[in-house]
Amino acid sequence: MRHYLFLFIGVLVVIGSTNMMAQRMRMSAEDRAKVLKDSLALNDKQMEQVVGILKEMTSKRQALADSIQNRDARREAMMSLMAKSDEKIEILLTPEQKEKYEVMKKQREARFRQRSN
Repeated sequence: MRHYLFLFIGVLVVIGSTNMMAQRMRMSAEDRAKVLKDSLALNDKQMEQVVGILKEMTSKRQALADSIQNRDARREAMMSLMAKSDEKIEILLTPEQKEKYEVMKKQREARFRQRSN
């Protein structure tokens, strides 16, 4: 009986973590910008510009996902798009904000590598 209880709890944990990942992936441009605002202390002008960059990235990412069938080619195109968006965002940041953003990017890359393996 205990074995089934542990199995049930394990299934609930997996389902919960899957739902959290799916929600994070479906964050709107505004929600992602809010995370950046909170993490980097963006001012209103920066926030407005970041939302615009992230909206543009979202529409381009969807177009890439719809048009490129090869998984490796799609991943390369997405990585290039993300790098360009990062560059646009970094232009808007102060030196202190850039340092924090670099740390955030490294953490994002580490999570991506961990999911890929």
